[in-house]
Amino acid sequence: MIAGLLIWRHDADAGRTTTHDALGQPIVTDGDPSSLALTLTLVGLLPYFGFWIWNRWARQGNTGRSLGKSLMGLRLLDANTARPPGSFRAFGREFAHYIDSLVCYLGWLWPLWDDRRQTLADKLCNTIVIVESRAEAAALRRQGQP
Repeated sequence: MIAGLLIWRHDADAGRTTTHDALGQPIVTDGDPSSLALTLTLVGLLPYFGFWIWNRWARQGNTGRSLGKSLMGLRLLDANTARPPGSFRAFGREFAHYIDSLVCYLGWLWPLWDDRRQTLADKLCNTIVIVESRAEAAALRRQGQP
């Protein structure tokens, strides 16, 4: 991906042209990226999106923990059943976080005054994030669960 972006930047610099408008002001236009630059960039993005889908939807939905939540000792659970919410709801929660950001990021601050410490996305998807005890996390690791 980085190679594609570097080639993209090179193509823009190499194809840069300067013209002047009717008042004599310069108008600078960049060159178009080559198909090699576009291909390398898109191919580089595939592993990124694959990892994102696996970590945030599949792993977090099925185990309740993304890699970051595992490191921080947190777990995502269904608010009613106290079990992981599943991939579909993890997907919905991921996109519901855009609603958290709509009005001055108010949805992200919601846990500060909410009794269940839920963001607006958690309320919409009926999920909660809990802090796991160290003993519980160690027992799950011994059982081979991520």
